[in-house]
Amino acid sequence: MTKIEAVVREQRVGPVLERLGLLGIGGLSVYPVKSAGHGEGRRLAIRGRTVVVAFVRKVMLEWCGPDELAHSIVRAIRHCADAGEPGDCAIFLQSADAVDTDSTEAGSEGHNPALAAKRRSHEGLPLSRIS
Repeated sequence: MTKIEAVVREQRVGPVLERLGLLGIGGLSVYPVKSAGHGEGRRLAIRGRTVVVAFVRKVMLEWCGPDELAHSIVRAIRHCADAGEPGDCAIFLQSADAVDTDSTEAGSEGHNPALAAKRRSHEGLPLSRIS
């Protein structure tokens, strides 16, 4: 499995999501982030003075899935988000291991025996009797 994290400009998110939708890619996580670095900051006039805000609003896209799709996703993101200006798009790839959800649920109760016992004691009771 491969995990892809892409930081793109806020204005370019629409075309990126549209292109990924055409590829049939779903299950994206989208987060607003602030970035400082290669991109230009904004100039604001506050109380008659010009202030440069170094942070640029961007969006982080995260996707995790099979290795076979990773190359086409990276190519689609780069094609839609990269306009040739510094700070347009940053893409990070990471190898990820799948986790079996059945063993995760059993393992979480194993760490807290009191919680597991409470859950077992409430099984079969009507919701009005569980406090």
